[in-house]
Amino acid sequence: MRNLILVRHATPEIEPDQPSRRWHLSEKGWAECKTLAGELEAYHPVAIVSSYEAKAQETASIIASHLRTIYRVEEGLHEHERSDVPYIEHEEDFKMAIKWLFKRPNTSVFGDETANQAKARFSKTIESLLEKYPEGDLVVVSHGTVISLYAAPHAGMEPFQLWKQLGTPSFVVLSLPAFKVARIGGNTK
Repeated sequence: MRNLILVRHATPEIEPDQPSRRWHLSEKGWAECKTLAGELEAYHPVAIVSSYEAKAQETASIIASHLRTIYRVEEGLHEHERSDVPYIEHEEDFKMAIKWLFKRPNTSVFGDETANQAKARFSKTIESLLEKYPEGDLVVVSHGTVISLYAAPHAGMEPFQLWKQLGTPSFVVLSLPAFKVARIGGNTK
């Protein structure tokens, strides 16, 4: 048996004047990564692969350092494409936008990409990674929305339900080849 471990990045430093893809980890986020790495140590991953977004790369780098392995960046693992959306200051407004994204998966309601487009992109990349790494556990450091879109059906949950549960950082372990959710860990709400 092997596992696919989907990790939501650690807590970023929010910079309202910058697109979220450019946000770096906060001091709290750096500390969270050490705890997260300890939780992931039991899986002995053969590889750690990250989205190109700064907060995901930094999370992967810290985990890789702790686990004495390398990480690499892969296109297609980034968050739902919404770089044109200005920072949403109120958390409830942001949650509502995410909820609508999940409720209307074929419609562009929040950003440049529909939920189904984001899920298809992410799924294709995961499939490719599993082919590149056919043995052993694989850690993928990415983002809450795309992880929720991908993993929720395997967990028997609605994507918004899983998204609300995944704090920063957190992870979903899918046992392969059945893609059955074996664990949801880290900072869960």
